[in-house]
Amino acid sequence: MSDAPEQESVSTQATPTPRPSQRWEPFRFIHASDFQLHSPIAGLAVIPEAMKEGLASAAYIAAERVFDAAINERVAFVLLSGNLVDLDYGGPRAIAFLLAQFERLAKREIQVFWCGGETDLLERWPTSIELPPNVRLFSSTLVDSVSVKGPSGKTMATIIGAAHDPHRSNLRDFQSLSAEGFPIGLTCGRFDPAKLAAHGVRYWAMGGKETRSQTAQGPVTFAWPGTPQGRSRDNQGPHGALLVSVEREGGVRTQSIDVEVARWMNIAVSVSESVKLDALKDLLADRALQITSKLPDANLLVHWHIATTGDYTTTFRKQENRQTLIQWLRHEFGGSPGLWTVDLTISPSQTIPGVWFEEDTILGDFLREISRFRTNEDLPLQLANYDPGTEEHETVGRLSKVDSKRRDILLDEVILEGIERLGGNEA
Repeated sequence: MSDAPEQESVSTQATPTPRPSQRWEPFRFIHASDFQLHSPIAGLAVIPEAMKEGLASAAYIAAERVFDAAINERVAFVLLSGNLVDLDYGGPRAIAFLLAQFERLAKREIQVFWCGGETDLLERWPTSIELPPNVRLFSSTLVDSVSVKGPSGKTMATIIGAAHDPHRSNLRDFQSLSAEGFPIGLTCGRFDPAKLAAHGVRYWAMGGKETRSQTAQGPVTFAWPGTPQGRSRDNQGPHGALLVSVEREGGVRTQSIDVEVARWMNIAVSVSESVKLDALKDLLADRALQITSKLPDANLLVHWHIATTGDYTTTFRKQENRQTLIQWLRHEFGGSPGLWTVDLTISPSQTIPGVWFEEDTILGDFLREISRFRTNEDLPLQLANYDPGTEEHETVGRLSKVDSKRRDILLDEVILEGIERLGGNEA
């Protein structure tokens, strides 16, 4: 089998502590973004009954856990760096949810600083609905700054913020060289950290990425917390928010807080082509038990990837065996919390019988043609005209729209299906 599966990631990172003449009042805050309350989980052909309720409200539950963390950690304020909800599609539920969470924080005197992303700009917020007084929503038209007072009455932080602006190519207006409190930049977008280090900002609170990303250059931290809930297989691993601690000397420590309702995972195993079905079930069960024991409270949405060694075995490759494995895994581990098998793929053997490629048959023609596309990545896949739009030819439709990232995976699927349909597994 392959190495151990992906494990839960709750990490702490620190930037080097500088030696400034100025000392700051220590404080902590939560940095979160990209709630995407309007966007449901996608990519599940079959929705597990035990997880259905949780998955339907996953975006809301994960977002609420972010606010729970802010209260439990007793932070000074919360930074929200955009794309919380598309206000055209989120509807009354999303607005009511955000207002309720802001009110929860207000009761505990926790301030909220929110810069809109592409979907939740200040200009799109309903004018008839007033935000609680503890919430400051930044505009996209100008860069503004806010001073945040600490318990002593001294300014502990200066937040320089602006919402997403597609025409903003740099952040030169986010200057804070004379800021009284610890300088924080708050905005939404994708900017090159190498071009931001000279602005005087010490922590850049960014939004606009679904995947968590963090880097540091000297005393400056650049962070995208990612979405609290992954929506598809492209959002692998843990998701949540960042708990940020600012030290007296200006050092910054960040801790990931994982809040997702369901976690997407790719799990790879390696077996011999000659493996028996029962033995393969034992291998998959061992791996599933390893993962669920480490993440006992998580709902896991798993794509299994089986790589093989040894000579091609037709019995192992039969499609009904793959479906048998999927149904068995779902039955054995698909509770809530539990491990739900979204799909199971078997990589093409590296030792497909050479004689098949030499046959003067449809199978031989097929394998030779697919080999051209596998060995030459510059050959375009132009199959749109052959897609009849039926479920039987679903793979053809997907290939006609595939990007380079998934090209090899889909070609692997086509090889296996082609061999199955053209009689290779009956040889």
